[in-house]
Amino acid sequence: MTETDPRTEPAPADLLEIAAHDAIQPLHSIKLQLDLLARKLQKGEISTEAVLETLLIMSRRTSTLAAQLRSAIQARRDGSSAYVVHVTRCDFTAIINGVIKQFDPGERERIILTGHERVLEGYWDGDRIAQVIRELVENAFKYSPEGSQVRIEIESNGEVALTVQDCGVGLTLSELQNLFRPSYRSERVVEVAGTGLGLYASRVIVEAHGGRIWAESRGAGQGSAFHIVLPR
Repeated sequence: MTETDPRTEPAPADLLEIAAHDAIQPLHSIKLQLDLLARKLQKGEISTEAVLETLLIMSRRTSTLAAQLRSAIQARRDGSSAYVVHVTRCDFTAIINGVIKQFDPGERERIILTGHERVLEGYWDGDRIAQVIRELVENAFKYSPEGSQVRIEIESNGEVALTVQDCGVGLTLSELQNLFRPSYRSERVVEVAGTGLGLYASRVIVEAHGGRIWAESRGAGQGSAFHIVLPR
């Protein structure tokens, strides 16, 4: 399996550009959920409890987006060159479960979560780490066949390791070498909407925590695995 380590690439991207990118996909997801909610309400196919659950999820996501944008604007004003992270003690397992709950029921059924089910505490920026995990899972859905499974594995041995694996389009050696660079887009997937900033932003966030992120693939058409290792 071929892999790449993205840490050798300098990272001078504009924080507001990254923050704007970070907002696009979640806002699109929120819109789709609202559209689906409206259709189900019109047909009487959804309970009051389900409506409230969906609205609470969307409320949390919009609050997170607002906080991220405020943070990026403040960092820009301060002249900061790194992603701002606010580290507190939190539960990694709860972060992952929270991310999974933000996907619609059909997508949640495709996610296979293995590894730690117990509390896994450490010092991270929970919102930022959730942002990275969401980016990896959304990409796995985006570049994989409809209905295919996405596997998420958690391991802990001093550090915390997360793997998101799909059976999608895979990655060539050239793509692996450029994947985490700002604004990189593969010619093989130009028809798929994107800005090329999501993985770059994920890399900046992970490295701001003192962690490492990289990808592996056996080649085009053979799926991909994205790995994160974070200190606790």
